Amino acid sequence: MIEVISKLPRYHFGQITDKTLESLLNGISVVITGIPGFGKSYFPRFIQLILNQEYPKIKTVLINLELLSKNADIYRDQIKSRLECPPYADIQSYIEHLTKENQLVIILEGVSANIDKNLLQYCYSIGGINPNSVVFLTIANYSILNLDYAKDYKTYALFTKTLIVQPFDREGTERIILINNKQYNWNIPLRLIQEIHELSGGNPALILYICFYLTEYDTDSLNFIDHMLQYPPLLARVNDIAKVVIKEPLEICRRLQIFNDKGEIFSKLVSHYLKKFDAKGYGFFMKDLSDRERRILAILVENKNTLVEREKIAQLMKLTPDTYSLWAIYKAIQRLKTKIKNFYTVITVKNKGYILKEL
Repeated sequence: MIEVISKLPRYHFGQITDKTLESLLNGISVVITGIPGFGKSYFPRFIQLILNQEYPKIKTVLINLELLSKNADIYRDQIKSRLECPPYADIQSYIEHLTKENQLVIILEGVSANIDKNLLQYCYSIGGINPNSVVFLTIANYSILNLDYAKDYKTYALFTKTLIVQPFDREGTERIILINNKQYNWNIPLRLIQEIHELSGGNPALILYICFYLTEYDTDSLNFIDHMLQYPPLLARVNDIAKVVIKEPLEICRRLQIFNDKGEIFSKLVSHYLKKFDAKGYGFFMKDLSDRERRILAILVENKNTLVEREKIAQLMKLTPDTYSLWAIYKAIQRLKTKIKNFYTVITVKNKGYILKEL
């Protein structure tokens, strides 16, 4: 990974690189997130490399919270070791003696809504010992954008500033393919770049695994999307993104730029997958539903007992903002209710959306 990162141009991730560096150098902690597959391992090491090369007096420490012990006493010792505290010193005294000139940037990986809150709070409490000399770069998954989660950490460095890594443009997609061609000794034809960009939407993980697919099957054809989605490594990445669309509020999907201004999903591959998405284990009556009804039911089932916004249902019905119609959604839900009445009830929440409950 480090070999690949060292070959990336400074502008590889776009403006977010300079925004992140500017914040850290000014003592402002930053959270980085994005669509699954945005480069959560590459981006922090890219920033770390730049800091080490251009600001040698600044010390950077990378800590993956998912790899730490669940035991508080043990993870505190593990963190002390990562910080390279002298054996005779405790974290408190070590951090207190830092100055602005020898600033410490702590890079936290593996942060999500599921991480142990006590562990996360302990990490950020280290910064509180000497806030002028300790700053955090937190790499988190999209779940931290949830407002209910954010409330718990509003006083911590986690929410000082949040930046979102955007999907790559066509030029970025080409750059990733050329780097991977060299790294893995591939020969992905340049004539496929535009098609790969449209299928992946510029998502680095999708770009990588589309190329893996082409290499694995020794083909230069991208015409068989259903076959591509049977390739397990690629399907897993597509499914990770589809989960965001299915499970998360529409506002989070928009912040991540999963939907564009026209209401279209950024990746043709993800869009194709969602058009055929069925809730697993419900095939016994799914066959009696139309494609549209199956998509609506799938998202209701996946969010059982939880409000699903009517705007999200509109997206699934392939309604653009210009043709958005409450009446169209109402009629679709009423037809669906009749067909599933022996299994589920659908509750209408006025001006908000729908909740599916099992009978």
